[in-house]
Amino acid sequence: MNPIIKTIADDLKIFPIIRESEGSFEARVIYSAIAQHIKAASNDSSIYEPITSEGASIVHTKRRCRNILEHLILCSPSSKDWFDYKNNNLDSIIEIIYSRLVMTGELLKNRDRYNVSATIKRFNVNDRVCYYRGIATTFSNKKASGLSLIENTTASSEDSSSIIEMLPNSFESANNYWKKYIRHISFEKIYSIDDLEIFDADMKTSTLYNCFKSVNSIPKGISLARKKLYEFDYCYYIVKRVGDNIYYHSVEDYYKETNEHFRFRYALRYLHNNPVKAGFNLCGDMVKLHLNTKLPNSEMAFLSLISWPERNINDDVFFIFSTVYWDIIKSILENLHIELTEM
Repeated sequence: MNPIIKTIADDLKIFPIIRESEGSFEARVIYSAIAQHIKAASNDSSIYEPITSEGASIVHTKRRCRNILEHLILCSPSSKDWFDYKNNNLDSIIEIIYSRLVMTGELLKNRDRYNVSATIKRFNVNDRVCYYRGIATTFSNKKASGLSLIENTTASSEDSSSIIEMLPNSFESANNYWKKYIRHISFEKIYSIDDLEIFDADMKTSTLYNCFKSVNSIPKGISLARKKLYEFDYCYYIVKRVGDNIYYHSVEDYYKETNEHFRFRYALRYLHNNPVKAGFNLCGDMVKLHLNTKLPNSEMAFLSLISWPERNINDDVFFIFSTVYWDIIKSILENLHIELTEM
């Protein structure tokens, strides 16, 4: 292993998982290191423009960290496969990591041209460990898990909050969420269902993308439906049949843009006694989680914060993260009615 990569791995306390390839391990180290560089660089005084109180411009931050990424990958040619070098260049890799830091709240929007690192704050994961948000000046007592840093803490830490505060939707069951939603919507009569696809909650696959099918009639009760707008783009409806009449409610754009409609799907699978399944494997102090379908955006943001994508940087269903987060991840999946099986 290149000594620079080893030094970074030691600083961030990242260790290989059993049977993990060298390329995958070194890529995880670089991924976490670049995340920390981006946070630090976002508060730079830029050499390309006057010093401001807003932090460095987005252009400066990406430019500076692109150069660091380039040299780290030169130190680890075997990491190129994980970074999907056939489809990604240095700029797109930086953009992926940068956008995830914004999505997870590690970088905060200041003005259109500026993003600054979040102020230091600790969120208790349990009574022994916290998630450390913000720029770290030392890593002596910190450990990386994906984009996040964790450190030992005490329950009496005055500047700590519960990590539950970061998950506004995750501690309500999908079933309750669905019932509350349909209780407060209004329906209009629909006269043609020729272009509708109905979500089939009885399908056995856990890949929820494949659970829609064309139908000649709407089943009894309330269902989720979609209509194709463009390739891979749909609008969603709640439909119900009352006697021979069919009624619909157009699902608001918010539920599409935030992938909250996935929460509807998880709820419907549960109500049909057909919960979605996922696999996990405990590997020392790490967990491998194998989903079959991505989660709603709030849960995906948290998972993206605390984990590494397993197969490559664009993987959005296989993850690796510290066992410190395992209890809270299990709670999140339980509230989506996802049934976990050890692999």
